[in-house]
Amino acid sequence: MKKELILWHEFDGPGDTSIEVLEGICRDFEAESGIVVKPEVMNITVLVERLTKLKEQSHKPDIAFVPSDMTGYAALADYTEVPERLWSGIMDEAVLQTMRLQDKQYGIPIVSGNHLVVFYNKEWYPEAPVTWQDYERVAEQAHPSFVPLATDLVQGFFFIPFLTAFHGWPMKEGSANFDTPECKNALRFVKTKLSQGMLGNENGSTSLLEKFFAGDIGAIICGEWIFNYVSQHMGDRLGVTELPVIEGGKAISMTSSVGLVFPNQSLQSAKREDIIRFVQYMLEPTVQVRWESEVLRTPARNDLGELLEPIVTENKRKVSELMKDCRPMSCDPIMMHIWEAMCLGLEAFIERQLSEEEAIAVMVQAFEKSTKVPAV
Repeated sequence: MKKELILWHEFDGPGDTSIEVLEGICRDFEAESGIVVKPEVMNITVLVERLTKLKEQSHKPDIAFVPSDMTGYAALADYTEVPERLWSGIMDEAVLQTMRLQDKQYGIPIVSGNHLVVFYNKEWYPEAPVTWQDYERVAEQAHPSFVPLATDLVQGFFFIPFLTAFHGWPMKEGSANFDTPECKNALRFVKTKLSQGMLGNENGSTSLLEKFFAGDIGAIICGEWIFNYVSQHMGDRLGVTELPVIEGGKAISMTSSVGLVFPNQSLQSAKREDIIRFVQYMLEPTVQVRWESEVLRTPARNDLGELLEPIVTENKRKVSELMKDCRPMSCDPIMMHIWEAMCLGLEAFIERQLSEEEAIAVMVQAFEKSTKVPAV
């Protein structure tokens, strides 16, 4: 009977072609090593639920492939600290930091980036749009139902560029940072542009992409992780550019990574050597390059220049270049509460048409509720 490792991941959306590479790598690793790595895919909400309540689960993974902010679940999911010999010398410090918590390395980045960019339709924008005025000029010449720029506004991560354009940030001194003039100004800008039809709100996994491909939306703010899927549908119509300047402020995305963590102290289990062998395989240069060559994701290793240069397109080079303008996402455990509260406030703001002050109050109250220590 073959040895088996269970790997949880969340590459489940129709546009997340990363699942193709992961499953291919697992098959090839089995052929080479005789060790079965069984990927189990689930919605990210389910993955969070299972990892944060791992002690209640009867079925546990040996490895989880997760966005780096889920490093913050180290205590809840009982992650094993990663030995330095697995990552030393092959990654930049900035990439490693994405999965480091309290000076302990709890994860191994496999792909980096994970940031927001603007994908635009060259048929609507012959020149790359940069400022909000660029979008408005095109809207003036289009049909009434055309939307010049859209994104998924009820997701906290997608609201960050609007917040940062007004010099805001969701976290300060280890806590939420919602009740600020910067957040209020960002919400006010979003509400104004929505009412003018200059900004659209669509589901990031479905209608946002469908309407963009159809030409009903001229440009979208979306994640680099969707680049391969967008490229397949848009072909030569696709352009990539920076997030728009908003009232003179530069919009900045967060950046992070996606990597391997080891729940339930699996690196101390009887499967330790098999897990390490799989990690080392995932970090081999030829395997790392597959993320770029097959699904246009940016590998985490920093020494692949010669292997990557012949296969990187102009659009992909722009995607990677834009990562330099981003700020790293914190993997502090408090971020899970910040994201949850922000999403609740944004959903109420958009769908119930709350005022800016009311939406911020929802965020503040949700954060305080989620972080309140239950009475003993």
